[in-house]
Amino acid sequence: MKLGAAAIIEGMSTRAEVGEEARALLRRAMALHPDGAIDEALAAAEKAVDQAPGFGDAYCYLGNTLVTRRRRFADGLVATARAVEPPRPN
Repeated sequence: MKLGAAAIIEGMSTRAEVGEEARALLRRAMALHPDGAIDEALAAAEKAVDQAPGFGDAYCYLGNTLVTRRRRFADGLVATARAVEPPRPN
């Protein structure tokens, strides 16, 4: 049985194809978070969404972290809204 970030990521569904590198970046962000390395976690999550613009789970993490850990409400709400946007056509 997997625990922690790996189990959460493995169980997540996304609306767009997401490569392993983007998933690894989100796992890294989630692993950094409990250690208080929030700036590094945010940077990893931002790289994940840069690589996979349809990666709703990464946008959700990014939005939540911006709001709760950095009090950047407007930025966090924008990221959270991106998490639920319909996929963009190629």
